[in-house]
Amino acid sequence: MDYLQSSGVYVEFILREGNYYTVYQRKYYDILAVLTAAGGIYSSVFLIGFAFTILFSYNLLMASLIR
Repeated sequence: MDYLQSSGVYVEFILREGNYYTVYQRKYYDILAVLTAAGGIYSSVFLIGFAFTILFSYNLLMASLIR
């Protein structure tokens, strides 16, 4: 909007009320939907395998150090 010299208006705000409302819904998730939202089944299986491998290799290391 350009500056109107005749009326002296530089900034004009127009506020309108509309038919706006928010709809709230409750959704129930199962474990598969939670895993999918958190990065997918592949990532979850990879994380479980990684944790198992870390624990197994740590126990193997401690057993070899004790001997």
